[in-house]
Amino acid sequence: MANFRSWKTYMLRLIDRLAVMHGMQAPFLDAGCGSGDVSLHLANRGWAGNAVDFSDEAVLEAVQRLRDHRIVSVVRGNLLALELSPAKTVLLMDVIEHVRDDETLLRRLSDLVLPGGHLVVTVPVNPTEWRWDDEFYGHYRRYVREDFTAMIERSGLQVLSVWDCSFPLFWGMRRVYTAILRERDGPVRTLDDRTKCSSQRSAWNFSPVSAWIDGLIMATRLYYVQYPFRHGRWGCEILLVAGKPGGEENPVERHGETMSDSMRFSGESGIDSTADETVAPEFYANGVASHSLGLPAGAQRTPATPGHGRPDEFDPNGVASVAGTAPGSGVVLVTQPRWATL
Repeated sequence: MANFRSWKTYMLRLIDRLAVMHGMQAPFLDAGCGSGDVSLHLANRGWAGNAVDFSDEAVLEAVQRLRDHRIVSVVRGNLLALELSPAKTVLLMDVIEHVRDDETLLRRLSDLVLPGGHLVVTVPVNPTEWRWDDEFYGHYRRYVREDFTAMIERSGLQVLSVWDCSFPLFWGMRRVYTAILRERDGPVRTLDDRTKCSSQRSAWNFSPVSAWIDGLIMATRLYYVQYPFRHGRWGCEILLVAGKPGGEENPVERHGETMSDSMRFSGESGIDSTADETVAPEFYANGVASHSLGLPAGAQRTPATPGHGRPDEFDPNGVASVAGTAPGSGVVLVTQPRWATL
């Protein structure tokens, strides 16, 4: 996700809102988890699932941050090579723009969404917004919104919501700092190398002033001024939710919102206190398949602490932690509180 604390916080609040609106459920798969921001956010709400990344540094940081949440397993490996079990909610947060063969990855993740489940994506849009920080983070492209939604539909999913999560505040800030600052490069040269360390690098942290601005936005929650502009088309980043047909009826019409736009955010949870919680009670449940990970030969399951919340058909036995070795597989699976090479 965006390496700017207040922007990251705002996007997590939007995910909370969309989770309630669309009735999202655990278990989750955080594909390209980076340092674990989204997985930690969901784990704090009682969701169980798996977090995957191909960067050693990112995985180790995610393990450290999630060390108190045994309901989440962290896996190092290639999303196209790992055998991962399906999930009710698959998240792809600022990932697909880093991938050369983006459509293959999208089809792969679409296959992992269970019927009635959801794919949540953040992605940079508007090619005219290309700036030096795109290369800094290892982006291959910025998408035309219509092209990206068409690619989602080709993968077998239905687009439910497309929200701008950058305009006007963060869009304007990005315009200013990329205009007044010189391109920041350093020793990381290739796009793949930049991708691997993108969750540990920030183009925003250029002076104490940026930290002060970030703190001010956090303290005042100024990021909420963007919410009325979420249906606009002027920003540089979108948050998209797509659903897979099947399962229970979705409380939100396709491309429309049946819940009142007048609902307000409340508290640090980011969940609207005026919303009818009966819309999607599953959001507060845990639920993770007992077969949550497809394991290489030689891996062993050991029981771990079940998550909090109401159990359902996805949580018959709690989440499994894993230890074991499958020589030569080249995959590292990280579980709490330890990690093992598989």
